[in-house]
Amino acid sequence: MAAVLSSDTAYVAGDFPTGGAEDGSVAGLIRDAAFASSSTGALVDGAPVGEPAPCPESEVSGYSVPYLANGESAAVSQDLADGGGQKNGRAFATASCSYGTVRIKDETASCDPDYVPALPAPSCVRDSCSGALPENALATGTPGTAAWSYSETPGTCSFACDSANGYLWNSGTLSCEKSCSTGNLASFSGLDYVLPVALTVPNGGSASSSGTHAFGSHPASGTLVADFAFSCSHGTLGTVSSAGSGSCASAPSHAFNSDFSAPACLPVAYQVSGSFGAGASGAQISGCGGKTATAGSSGNFSFSGVLHGTDCSDVSVSKPEHSCSVSKNGPSSLVSNISDIAGSCSFNVAGIAGSLRFNGANGYLNRTPSAAGNQKKWTWSGWVKSSRNGSTQHVLTSGTSGTNYALVSFSANGFLDATDTLKIYSTISNSTQSALISSAFYRDPSAWYHLLVSVDTADSTPSNRVKAFINGRQVPFS
Repeated sequence: MAAVLSSDTAYVAGDFPTGGAEDGSVAGLIRDAAFASSSTGALVDGAPVGEPAPCPESEVSGYSVPYLANGESAAVSQDLADGGGQKNGRAFATASCSYGTVRIKDETASCDPDYVPALPAPSCVRDSCSGALPENALATGTPGTAAWSYSETPGTCSFACDSANGYLWNSGTLSCEKSCSTGNLASFSGLDYVLPVALTVPNGGSASSSGTHAFGSHPASGTLVADFAFSCSHGTLGTVSSAGSGSCASAPSHAFNSDFSAPACLPVAYQVSGSFGAGASGAQISGCGGKTATAGSSGNFSFSGVLHGTDCSDVSVSKPEHSCSVSKNGPSSLVSNISDIAGSCSFNVAGIAGSLRFNGANGYLNRTPSAAGNQKKWTWSGWVKSSRNGSTQHVLTSGTSGTNYALVSFSANGFLDATDTLKIYSTISNSTQSALISSAFYRDPSAWYHLLVSVDTADSTPSNRVKAFINGRQVPFS
């Protein structure tokens, strides 16, 4: 066998130059020929002497192959035709050159309309529409048109799943399976939520969406958002829902109550508090849209349930016979809890002509008689006014020591076991001689009382030995 290397050079198998191959192959002849001629610098089939031979332009298996250097490759193609010579597609492949030999590989077929790929590849055959339709599928359209949605097997007519009845193609099982539709509504905590769009979920598949639910009416209207995860099992829709968020249209004056089963937008309310000092004990505080409170013993006060946006710049304080002022008022539009309203109250120094006012701590009048006088029969009277309820306020005391004394008092609970009653009490050597407690209560710190106490220890009627009158009425003692 001979291989033509050039127009005037040929070798026959077995005629090898030094270093030549001994297998008789054409490739071996080419290599040996190139080796033997390397000293001349001549070309062998267009390649420099001493280089592996290329593949000249040629036609191989119907493909037009261009010139390829050794190891080079190129994409090639050719028309396909049926037995009658009718073009029905085009074949594509890769041509490569190896020591002068062309190899064709990776062949595929692209078929024209009305044809499908077939074996042996590459080839196309007419779609005969002879196969049976899968279950729950419909034959569709004209072969070769866009209406043909599937052609899995050569020779099988295209079809589409019966989507009108909820069937979708499952590429995993290669079958039409019952799908699920979410519709436009989903339920969470007993309420319906509107989905942006109705979803179609394939059998064995999943989908997710958020829905909204509107509730309430202006200005207490709001919107809930819930999250939904859908699954489908042979036409049965599964739903897993979870709370998202809630909002109010009139925020921040209203806030969502965080109840997804009974949602509501409630008015936002705050607490307003402050202090006017001990001098304001019992004072009346007003403001913040008509709120009122009575100051505690240290002058502190608190308004609760003050609505968002309320004008609290009008807080005022008043107390009879006191001068009161506000040094730090509230905002004109309340937006949070506040606790810094401040001021003070002090006694009105002017008072009432001819009267005395005691400070409730250590103020008192003291008189030491020049003579003992009649200690068994006497009368005392005067106008008195309590400063506050629930506290011990001695009107008159007389004695020689802490174990020998008598007193007239408006007292608090814990002193003779009653509150805001009149007490008349005496003790000698720490032994109680009398302890009278009124059955009437005196709880008007704004009123003046005329008090008269009459004592006659020699009276034959025990109940007449100590008597008291307030505003002209005899005080009942228990």
